[in-house]
Amino acid sequence: MNRRRVLILGLDGMAPDLIQQWIAAGELPAFAALRRAGSFGLLRSSVNSVTPSAWTSMATGVGPGQHGLFNFVEYVPATHTLLLPDSRRRRMPTIWELAGDAGRRCCILRVPMTFPATPVNGWLVAGILAPSIRHEGFAWPAELAGELRRQFGPYGWGQKWGDDAPVITGKYGRALRQLLAGVDRGFDLIEFGLEQESWDLVFAVLHEPDEAGHNFWHLMDTESPYHDPAAAVRHGDGMRRVYQRIDARLGALMRRVGRDTAVLVVSDHGLGGRRPAAWHVRALLVAAGFQVLREAPPADGGIRGRLLGVKQAVTRRIPWGVRRRFRPLSRELRRRGATESLLGTVDWHSTAAFTLVGGCTGEIWLHLAGRCPGGTLQPGQQQETALKALREMLNSAAEARSGRRVVKKVEAGAEACPGPFGESIPDLVVTFDESIHCDAVTATHPFTGERITVDGASPGHWDLPHRGFHRRDGLLLAAGRGIAASEEMVRASVTDIAPLALYLLGLPIPENMEGKLLEPLIQPDLLRNEPPMVGPPLSARALDDADLSDADRARIEQRLRELGYL
Repeated sequence: MNRRRVLILGLDGMAPDLIQQWIAAGELPAFAALRRAGSFGLLRSSVNSVTPSAWTSMATGVGPGQHGLFNFVEYVPATHTLLLPDSRRRRMPTIWELAGDAGRRCCILRVPMTFPATPVNGWLVAGILAPSIRHEGFAWPAELAGELRRQFGPYGWGQKWGDDAPVITGKYGRALRQLLAGVDRGFDLIEFGLEQESWDLVFAVLHEPDEAGHNFWHLMDTESPYHDPAAAVRHGDGMRRVYQRIDARLGALMRRVGRDTAVLVVSDHGLGGRRPAAWHVRALLVAAGFQVLREAPPADGGIRGRLLGVKQAVTRRIPWGVRRRFRPLSRELRRRGATESLLGTVDWHSTAAFTLVGGCTGEIWLHLAGRCPGGTLQPGQQQETALKALREMLNSAAEARSGRRVVKKVEAGAEACPGPFGESIPDLVVTFDESIHCDAVTATHPFTGERITVDGASPGHWDLPHRGFHRRDGLLLAAGRGIAASEEMVRASVTDIAPLALYLLGLPIPENMEGKLLEPLIQPDLLRNEPPMVGPPLSARALDDADLSDADRARIEQRLRELGYL
């Protein structure tokens, strides 16, 4: 088989419906040219549609239960702690490791969950959660970081606007300038890499589309529940301008690599304007008594307790973004760590089931004796009764005004993410209807039969600074050498990118890789003359239990707060 080159351009959170809309309007000529020359499709994300699981699934060709990464913050039942997972907890090899072992030269730039950088046959620059460009784990080889500092400077490698998102502060003009600069930095880095060597595999990711979607969607979308007409007059074109800047730089990049390179443009998920009911899961657990918070006033009913109760009731009605601006993290919270502080809000002696993160799915753990220190539920009958009650409550959940059911599926974690490395997968994974915006959710209490309603003022509600929300379907555009030109829309999974890249590189596909080769994307003559080769199965690597230093943990927590995930 002739040696071929592959360029994977990852655009975090790029919305395929916006790409199609703006291609049709003639506003994205480079994307339009790729669409004409190749194939277009939707790329189904991982079950929870978040960065750690989705990008790692794309890089390994297997799901979270096999590669071991699920979310930005993961609960460890055995030690009753929270960790911030990184590349050391990835259990399966990536496509650049497989390609490197086969002698292919690889240039891996800012792919999420690659900090700390690990050895590769070529270059690796860690993703957005790397604490600093000066960190020894920022790049491989380590001296590459110094070259990048000299070329691009020491700043701009992480989040850009400090501790408050633009959606809170209204600093949209500043945010847009920084997003456009970030797009240019990402493409400048790719072009710098291409100047150094003729790589076999380039895999680079830009995070700016995701940030733009979270912060600008409601200004662009007049049907968004958060639409702000006044701000939209000045900043309603923010997302389109980010997409257009990407398009302009993509066009130049395509001219540089030429038709002899197979190009895959992918996103880990899409975006939309309606907030799913997933944001109310913790509040539902609290309202039903499964998860008990420690913020209730003292039982003595004294004046101090009543005053504390009033304070908490008022505070809960102030939007999260406002509270955070006027009440920065306490010294004690910084010392303990923001993630560990999540554990401190729960009355564990009274809690039977809980969630500690907000996002696109419900992630529910049972507080199970023998697995969790101090667990309150006994395995067996109590465990099954709790699971049955949780399923009943969740399946009864509806948007409060319309009565539309909001839950599409309630799965056991092992069912949603099968595989031997599901330690990070919760007991229940709840998938919600993405088309329904939920300011309030009502559900039937599983034991009393009463209807309970939770909203943005309810204890336990998540109110993070997003106005655009993840959607399961991301973008897939493919063109170049070996790629078929087709008008048919392809439907694929994030796990399918790894086998496709390996095939295009002329390498065997491991027999136990979960992803499937996307044969409709491949030119029929190529597929006929060079049928896919089956390689030996993927071998899991040992878990690296090395932990982050306190300083690194604090920096990564700050990044996650700035991104709106913590």
